Amino acid sequence: MKNSPLNKSFLIGMVVMVFLLAAGYGIWWLVRSGAVEFSVIAPKEVKSGEKQLVTFAYKNGSKVTLENAEILITLPERVYTPEDPEARRLTIALDSIAPGASGTKTAELVVLGEKNSVTSFDTTFKYKPASITSVLEKKISTNISIYGSAIGINVDIPTQILPETDFGMKISWDNQTGLDFADLRMVLTYPNGYILNESNIVPKEGNNVFSLGDVGPGSQGFVELNGYIAGQGGENKKFNISIGTYNNSSKTFSPIATLDSFSALVANPLSLTTTVNDQTVGSFNPGDNLEIKIAYQNNYSVGITGLTLKTILDGNMFDYTTLITNKGYFSAKNKTITWTESQIPGLAVLNPGESGEVKINVKLKDSYTIKNFNDKNFTLEVKSSLASTTPPVGIDQDTPVKTSSSALIKLNTRTELLTTIFYRDTNSGLTNCGTLPLRADSATCLTVHWLIKNYSNNLNDVKVITTLPAGVEYTGKYSGNFGGSGPVYDSLSKQFTWSLTSIPSGSGIISKGYELVFQISVTPSTQDINSAMDILGESNLSGQDAFTLGDIGAKSTGFKSNNLTDKTINPADGIVR
Repeated sequence: MKNSPLNKSFLIGMVVMVFLLAAGYGIWWLVRSGAVEFSVIAPKEVKSGEKQLVTFAYKNGSKVTLENAEILITLPERVYTPEDPEARRLTIALDSIAPGASGTKTAELVVLGEKNSVTSFDTTFKYKPASITSVLEKKISTNISIYGSAIGINVDIPTQILPETDFGMKISWDNQTGLDFADLRMVLTYPNGYILNESNIVPKEGNNVFSLGDVGPGSQGFVELNGYIAGQGGENKKFNISIGTYNNSSKTFSPIATLDSFSALVANPLSLTTTVNDQTVGSFNPGDNLEIKIAYQNNYSVGITGLTLKTILDGNMFDYTTLITNKGYFSAKNKTITWTESQIPGLAVLNPGESGEVKINVKLKDSYTIKNFNDKNFTLEVKSSLASTTPPVGIDQDTPVKTSSSALIKLNTRTELLTTIFYRDTNSGLTNCGTLPLRADSATCLTVHWLIKNYSNNLNDVKVITTLPAGVEYTGKYSGNFGGSGPVYDSLSKQFTWSLTSIPSGSGIISKGYELVFQISVTPSTQDINSAMDILGESNLSGQDAFTLGDIGAKSTGFKSNNLTDKTINPADGIVR
């Protein structure tokens, strides 16, 4: 069978295609098999913040040209190039690389991080061999360890610290490189109990972030702090200092240098306690008499000299006209009582183991000032401090010793129960029966009003109870702003009870008070003729203060038939006929 021209063309096409595929595969295999080389040359260890030169080497060992070649560098948050610190991806274009050609490119990078940490960046070498459409790439991840810092930190702080005693610390820094750092910041992590009093630089954020500004090569500076630590003797307190750059776009802080500084908290040589009526936290009523005791002692092995004792009466409910200071000088301006060795000779030198005590007497004001709904949950504080004028011997701290203590006073609410009784009482909505004067064996109806005034704190679980006298009965009728439920009457015991779940502060003072109006029927006996009869027994209120959790009570006296609140009634009409 002879080959047709069509079959010849098909065979030729197949041969050409196989040749091209084989050639393409050969090129691809040649490139993939290592004929194209790429490497990253970078230091294994660096100082945080220093510029580092990274070299990228490439070689085309294949027999084809590499087109559109480029090096892509992906940078993590703490690695950047000084030319563009915000850039997270760098591109180095190489264009075409002829067969056998090689070369290098460099990039300047800065690595930030803490000492002994490791960071990394990724590099991709991309290229397209001529005569094929595929883009090939080689990837390399480079790790860099940080062994030191470009910023030096030095902390000057006492090795021993007394609790609640002011001490200073100085944090010095210096730029040990030829680099510029923009927006350098110092971030401090304080130990528990540390209170910052003041610093030579105003914090940029909170009380622990300080701006050092733009820092040039060789620049140096310091931050000075003054504060104190509350705590117990024997504790080690750690201050952590980090200095680094701040990225405004990502709002992230990248530390360049960190340092931990430790100080030992030693037991305070002085002890001080403050009590009010022998309590450190207590609940009191307006008008109560207070006895404040301030006791102190030297627990140190040497005497402490030049002591000053101060007590502040912090709050508006102290009646300063009743204050007895026992030789202390009272400053009305800052509500402070002060004792020195001129008033208490023992404060000149307090020898080891010696102790002392002073007493203050003062009364609480009889009434509150309630102007709005925020006038509630009143607290008063008695704050005492004892300080020497010279540092104690044997402790690495150049400030005088100081200690403090306080007592808290919670004020109970004051509650009033106002009872009134009417015969003519159209505003109550209840219509009374019978006539006046009272007559034996004849019923007359009266309305009783219970109004509650609650001053400074919410009052829970409130009950008002009375017992109806002989000849008096509850008619079952009631009205008023009585709360969620009506009263309950036990006809056997004749006990009448009004219950409320809660009464808010200021009720009856700056807002409408809770009021129950209930009707009683009064039927005198013949034994009551020519006399006034009992129509309501003593009324008693009880509840719990929601703020102090104290038991609160109030009461109002009973009523006889000739002393009604109703001014339209002649008292003589209350005498039984």
